[in-house]
Amino acid sequence: MLEWMNDGSFAPSLLLVGGLILILGELLITGTFVLFWFGLSLLMVGAYSLYQPLNWTWQLLLITGVGTLLTAFFNPYLRKTRKPQETQAFAPAAEQTIGTLHLDRKGQCSVFYRGTYWLIDPLTPPNPVQQNLAVKITAVKGNVVSIAMLPEASNTQ
Repeated sequence: MLEWMNDGSFAPSLLLVGGLILILGELLITGTFVLFWFGLSLLMVGAYSLYQPLNWTWQLLLITGVGTLLTAFFNPYLRKTRKPQETQAFAPAAEQTIGTLHLDRKGQCSVFYRGTYWLIDPLTPPNPVQQNLAVKITAVKGNVVSIAMLPEASNTQ
């Protein structure tokens, strides 16, 4: 029969099986790579415990520490950073970048620009508010655009 603990430490076979279960669970269920790294740390501590027995508290501390470090340094979702081309993808490319005002049923304004509707920066409200009025896009920050009214205030219908 499988024993859970040997001389004050978890059985290495239990740690190895637990690591395999976590890795399989990660691959079959979640897909966020957190269980994978903790499963790998279980495998590492289990393999080490085969040769050098550790107290169960040290085993748990090593599993937690190694799993946290592996997750922090190697998890692709935590390491995802914005590339400069992604950051500048919606920035106005030219001085005369044009968007179109849109009014919804409640009378709130948004700007149609580059294929989607953007919120308007409260510091640059449109004046006058008119459906399909062309406006100049001066800046894009997140999902908010700063606008300026065009001098000719032409309609683009």
